[in-house]
Amino acid sequence: MSSMTKKYAILVALFLLSISSIHAQDVGIKEDEKLLVWIADAQRPGQQKAQEPGQLVWIDSEGNFDPFMDVPLQTSHVMTCGQTSSLSPDGESLAFYVGTDMGTLHILRGTDSLFVVDSDFHAMGCTGNGTFEFFPDSSKFAYIDYDPDSLGGSYGDGTLRIYNNVTFEQIRNFDSVTNFDIEGNNVAYARFFANDRNEAIETAIVLWDGETDHEVATLFAETDCVYNSANVKLLPNGNIVA
Repeated sequence: MSSMTKKYAILVALFLLSISSIHAQDVGIKEDEKLLVWIADAQRPGQQKAQEPGQLVWIDSEGNFDPFMDVPLQTSHVMTCGQTSSLSPDGESLAFYVGTDMGTLHILRGTDSLFVVDSDFHAMGCTGNGTFEFFPDSSKFAYIDYDPDSLGGSYGDGTLRIYNNVTFEQIRNFDSVTNFDIEGNNVAYARFFANDRNEAIETAIVLWDGETDHEVATLFAETDCVYNSANVKLLPNGNIVA
């Protein structure tokens, strides 16, 4: 395991700790690793003062604190993005979120290179279940940029955005996406179409091959039924399960 990967093996355990109760031995930091934590005057997330949200800091095995960034005022959430998919396969990049219901999506490289991907980002995009994912070769990442207005209805959807993980340039985007999956350089996603009552009655299953997108199936809800979620899985042989 490379030193970078070993650092991130612990780094993805980003969490809030009380300023008065942190000791290096409490979290088992090894000599060649650092731990990134959210430090604030609170016992758990949500209890910190809105005007004193704290900092993100690195802690080494000796218990030394190295401030990394100030947490913005009013922040209620600091979390890794996409659950297990928050770390790129090569161990070089970590995706995390800072904000309230709306906030900022960051990509961290190493221990000091921080990039802002999206500063008007809904926290729902970091909850997992097909909302954020790195490509297997770590060259790109994709996420759903949720429309906040859709989250109060019968289903949530948004714009699927695909970014280069080196230049952070947006490569493609697709509207009205509710779920997606990545296999190799391909992306399969589900797109909802609504009636005049904003109920999803049609679902398109689409495959993007890195160049063009192809609709591979169209599903229609039965009479008096609507869609409220989707789950697509792109298999190594190119088949799509939905």
